Amino acid sequence: MQYRIYKDGVKIKETTSRQVEITGLKPKTTYTLGVSAYNGLRESTRAMITMTTRGLVMIVDKALQVDSEVTFEYLEYPFGVVPFGTEPAGMFGGGNRQTLQGKVVSVSNGQSRVELKNSFDKLSDELKLVTNLQIPGINLVANSSNFKNLNGWTDTNTVGQPYLGKHPFWKNNTENMLIISNKSTTREVTVGSDRFRVKPNTIYTISFSGFHNYALASYDVYFLARMHTSQASWTEVILPIASQKLSNSGVVNKSVSFNTGNNDEGYIRFDNNATIQEGVSADLYLANIKVEEGSQATPWTPARKDIYGTDQIDNNYSAFDSYKAIYLK
Repeated sequence: MQYRIYKDGVKIKETTSRQVEITGLKPKTTYTLGVSAYNGLRESTRAMITMTTRGLVMIVDKALQVDSEVTFEYLEYPFGVVPFGTEPAGMFGGGNRQTLQGKVVSVSNGQSRVELKNSFDKLSDELKLVTNLQIPGINLVANSSNFKNLNGWTDTNTVGQPYLGKHPFWKNNTENMLIISNKSTTREVTVGSDRFRVKPNTIYTISFSGFHNYALASYDVYFLARMHTSQASWTEVILPIASQKLSNSGVVNKSVSFNTGNNDEGYIRFDNNATIQEGVSADLYLANIKVEEGSQATPWTPARKDIYGTDQIDNNYSAFDSYKAIYLK
């Protein structure tokens, strides 16, 4: 005895098995399935059933409330599949934006299964959304090399200020560096990055390339940390680099690791501590600034905010599937 399988009135299979797998179904779509017996001469009346497939499931790496509804944003990046950190310049924002609604169907071991409520089918099923903090090698510092502006960097100085400029030591005088100048022998000049989230009590590494002119007395690098619920600018001062020099004859690639302590966000601050002679400009040049999880420095890459044009990725949950991305809003 053979069985004929129909989908929406079209025969799709003929089998002798009483179990059959039907592939190629779209998510959240209603189908009418039928089955009939066939003995080589006659076909029986079809038994019919109408069913609706489930939507794609996104796995969010946090515990959400079961039966609650959440919103995702879907984007496509126009240059296709490229290794992370090597995307062409100008790859900002993404296109074909779509807002997707989902429902939390279950929570287990701190992870939530969220079913999309429409027939959207452009992503892999059971794609896992994680925070930026959970992806190794990701740079947490935005606007950290080849500077076009000082966005993301703040100073409160009265004796000097950061600015951008080129130097023959760096990329044959073709790319801007962050320059911190100081003409005082007694007062420091500082510049700090935007805040970024970190894991508490975890090792992170700061790395950067730099040099200075002969007049620099010394420089510091701080991680100024707090819990994100705090209203203080910082509650703990972590000093990975204190009163050091780089070189005045060429580029130095520097890296140092630190523990975040009982903090979940912070920012890095570079201090040009003084000039060796009052009125003479001590210039500290910086580029390829990177903060990443772990005890080893990896090659510089731009922060995801620089690539994708949104800080939503840095703070919330996201997943990438080839050149496509989805974010939990």
